[in-house]
Amino acid sequence: KIILNEIEFELFKLKNKNITNTIIIDIWAKKEAILKLVGTGLNVYPNKIIVFKKIGFFENKKIFLKRVQIDSDYISYIATFHPIKKIKTIFCECNVNN
Repeated sequence: KIILNEIEFELFKLKNKNITNTIIIDIWAKKEAILKLVGTGLNVYPNKIIVFKKIGFFENKKIFLKRVQIDSDYISYIATFHPIKKIKTIFCECNVNN
């Protein structure tokens, strides 16, 4: 109940969908991106944010979410106040020992 709010929890119940770890991590990544966008960090409980697919709502503001594919083992999102059409990712190899 710290991550999901009542609306999200009820949606899962209506769909008879099990809330798996992957779903929770995906929702968490979306809410984390929104909290970074609005600049509050974890001073706001994630359950104060509503997310549904690629849209989020916080304090009556509509927020657009776009998944960023970093690696198959990671889930990451970018949040903006304007729709995102395309994200170009650039990868580089970094040597942290130097």
